[in-house]
Amino acid sequence: MPKVLYLVTKNIDLCRDPLLPSQPEPNLQPEMVLLEEGVRARLDSSPNSIPVSALEDDLRSRDVTFAGKTIGYEDLVEKIFSADTVITL
Repeated sequence: MPKVLYLVTKNIDLCRDPLLPSQPEPNLQPEMVLLEEGVRARLDSSPNSIPVSALEDDLRSRDVTFAGKTIGYEDLVEKIFSADTVITL
């Protein structure tokens, strides 16, 4: 199953962004990482139950709390290289 990684770098409403799928894709394995200003993105709920994580350093430097999974740079690089497609928002 192809992996699609969404890197969210801007403070956007993730539930309304047209680049995110409105319906789950049965043949894709999506994942989302919030980084830079993306850690402030509006996330009422994960779009289509896409797993979401955030970069620890960006959360700390922007004094943002995040209830989900946090990752470091090594994890981020691993996710980028293991993805079949990377989409930056």
